[in-house]
Amino acid sequence: MPSTFTPTSNVFMHFREYEDFLFYYAADSSHTDFVMHSHDICELLFLKKGDMTYNVEGRSYQLSPNCLILTRPFERHNLTFNSASEYERYVFLFDEKKLASGIYDKISSNIDIINFDGNTLVCSLFQKIDYYLKNLSAHSDITSTHPSRPKTLDEILI
Repeated sequence: MPSTFTPTSNVFMHFREYEDFLFYYAADSSHTDFVMHSHDICELLFLKKGDMTYNVEGRSYQLSPNCLILTRPFERHNLTFNSASEYERYVFLFDEKKLASGIYDKISSNIDIINFDGNTLVCSLFQKIDYYLKNLSAHSDITSTHPSRPKTLDEILI
């Protein structure tokens, strides 16, 4: 992956690099707003917990738990805290050209945020990621070739 990510000392995180995407889970209680930035790849962020605002290209969105954010390549964006509540998030960084079947091209360019509150299917997907982080990732390293370890974003989303 061409982009880099450097976690701060206030963040508890699991960070993994796979064949064609980067993934991390972060929990933070520092309440330090994020600097406006951009990537040359896509960022898919799922807010598990927190009271934040997402700012992208001059638009602002009040977030609530179970919001899914899609940031496209080179879009300037950041997160700001609205209160002193803790937050947790999952982030996938990926090259949209590596997704199967042109799925990225099927997503409307008008969509930045989807609120999945009450959608048990999407929430259960992230519960599976929680399970993976707690049970599987502790027993293998980044370069593991274990058959059950996902290697592509398509595999982890199945």
